[in-house]
Formats: sequence, C-alpha cells, structure tokens
Amino acid sequence: MTLFERTLKMVSATVIAIVVATLLNLSNVYAAGIIAILSLLDTRTDTIKIAQSRLTATVLSIILAWVIFSVFGFSILSFTVFLTIFIPISYRLGIQAGIAPCSVLVTHFIAANSVALPMMTNALLLMFIGTSSALLLNTWMSSQTNQLLQLKSEIDEEIKLVLCLMAETLSKGSHDINGIQQHIRKLKQAINVAHRLALREYDNAVFQKDDYLLEYLYMRENQVSNLVNMLEIMRNIPLAVQQSQQLATLLYETVNQFDEHNTGIELLEGIATLFRYVRQSTLPQSRIEFEARALLYTFLMEFNRMIEIKHDFYLIRKNK
Repeated sequence: MTLFERTLKMVSATVIAIVVATLLNLSNVYAAGIIAILSLLDTRTDTIKIAQSRLTATVLSIILAWVIFSVFGFSILSFTVFLTIFIPISYRLGIQAGIAPCSVLVTHFIAANSVALPMMTNALLLMFIGTSSALLLNTWMSSQTNQLLQLKSEIDEEIKLVLCLMAETLSKGSHDINGIQQHIRKLKQAINVAHRLALREYDNAVFQKDDYLLEYLYMRENQVSNLVNMLEIMRNIPLAVQQSQQLATLLYETVNQFDEHNTGIELLEGIATLFRYVRQSTLPQSRIEFEARALLYTFLMEFNRMIEIKHDFYLIRKNK
C-alpha cells in the first residue's frame, strides 16, 4: 500500500466515523475518528481481529467502570483501581488491543461524573462506529494479484536461466560462476518480495483463502536452496569430467520441461538413469578422479532433491 493510499484511507475512515457519530448526536464524537485510525491495519483479517478485540474490551471496560465508579466515585483513585483490574484481565483474555481506546472512553465517564445508561451506550457506539469505519475502508484494498503473477513468472524464468547457465558451465568445463551467483541473489530477492505480497494477499482474503501462491513460493524457495548447494559443488568439480556432458544435457532438458504444472516424473527418471550410468562407469583410477566422481554424485543428489520438491508439491496440490 502506498503512502497516499494509506493517508487517504486513514483520513476517510476518520471523517466517516466523526460524521456518523455526529449524526447520531453522540458526545465526544472525535473519539470515534481516533478509534478508526487506530483500527486501520495493513490487512482485512488483522482489522477484523482488532475490531473484535476492542468491542469485547469495550463491553468489559463499561461493566468494570460502572461497578468501580458506583462504589468509589469519580476520582484518580477510582481510575487507578479500574486500570489495575482492566489491564491484566485484558491481557489474560487476549484483548489487550482495546486497553488504550477503552481507557480513553472510560475517562469520558469521569469527565461527565456519570455511568448512566446513555453514557455507556455512547461509549459503546463510539467504539462500534470507529471500528466499523476502519472495516469499511479496509474493504477497499488494492489487489496485488497481477504483481504477484508477474513476480512468479519472473522467478520461474530466472530459475530456468540459472539451470541453463549451469549446463553451459558444465559443457564448457568452466569455473566462472560469478554470473550465476548474481542471478541466484536476484532470485532470492524476488522470492522475498513475492512472499510478502502473497502473505498480505492471503490475509486480505476474509471469506475464501487460497494458499496456492504461498505454497508455490515456498516450493521455489526450497529449490533455490538446492541451486545454491549445486553451485558450490560445481565450483569444485574438475574441468574435464566424463559425466559432465550427460549432466549438462539433463539440465538443458530440465529447462525445456520447466513448467508450473510439470510433475517432474520424467526428470526424476532421467536423473535415476544418470545415477546408474555414474555407478556403472569405470572405477576411478586416482584420488582426483575419485573426488570428481563423488562431487558429481553429490551434485546429482542435490539436483534430484530439487526435482523431488516440485514432484511433492504437485502431489500435495493434486490431493487438495
């Protein structure tokens, strides 16, 4: 949400609350506007939760104020007793968000020297109007769906590019991986941004929540971790290794098959075939060859796990 949107929503919610309170001939109408500002949060879900907490806290504070002020009168001592009881109960009930605004509403009783029914009704209506204005304005929440879909597409394309660069590096027998590292950093940043947007979009969905994008991004985030490990292994693989070309071919094939709805089964079969090829190859004749074979095997295991993550995601979503 931009600063302009946030400002516009706060001002609008405040004005609406004050106007409604004025039309109902309530006293202390500006308190409704302040409550509206305090109740405007980043997501609809959070706003609803805080509205529920504050309305419950208002009822509790009115009951406590009626009892305490009826017994001790309207004084600083009475207000101290009220806070001493109200604050711990609010925390115990999980409605501490209502402590500050409800305490302000209770001071209206002290100023009026009255806990009569009209005063209590006035306080309850001020809270209801303020929180309702916040809820009303939070129904106007700009959707991030288009931006999310764009980011998701960019993330997928970036992963394909990283795999392609890895294949190219293996084919050429090069250790120059600085360019790949830059793309992985870009990937991580894009996933972090997309994850924040997806979480906000999820929290803004009140009646029908869909966690597909969140789970999709978690899946890609885990795959990027595999890419990081694969890149570190590549750094140490000797330049001339017999199986490098087969591995590069498999990476290119992954790029060609890379798709949101790909099950990954065919790629897992390809990796299994390469595993068998590595195991059946001529035994290493030197320490360097042995270490190279071990690195390739580790690389394959990491790559296999990356594809398994996608396959598991497909199965989980299929069964939902």
